[in-house]
Amino acid sequence: YEVEGKTGTAQVAAPNGGGYVKGPNPYFVSFMGDAPKKNPKVIVYAGMSLAQKNDLEAYELGVSKAFKPIMENTLKYLNVGKSKDDTSNAEYSKVPDVEGQDKQKAIDNVSAKSLEPVTIGSGTQIKAQSIKAGNKVLPHSKVLLLT
Repeated sequence: YEVEGKTGTAQVAAPNGGGYVKGPNPYFVSFMGDAPKKNPKVIVYAGMSLAQKNDLEAYELGVSKAFKPIMENTLKYLNVGKSKDDTSNAEYSKVPDVEGQDKQKAIDNVSAKSLEPVTIGSGTQIKAQSIKAGNKVLPHSKVLLLT
């Protein structure tokens, strides 16, 4: 995913009032980013107060380790595409219509779309499929085929 964002650094106010916390790294460090860059669908803000590491390590180990998995997992969960130019469904697989087909032909057709067919039953013909034909799903999604 192409991400854009902005880092931030701020002094932390002293808890007893009047001034700021003293010490080697008395800062609140943060990163706010959105993705995909061209047409953002998700915004994530991650921050860490009073980092015990130096500033660079605070960003690399603290903020980025929090931001990256949250953003990536959220985009995947929402089925947001990875295209650099847009958020088209180019990387999704379109589920084929295999109802009524011979079991092996249906398995081959589903597999050809980068999907994982799972057959249920001992019949030789597909009676129903778990995902409606024409729906777009992530590659390697399972499609149940009832025989």
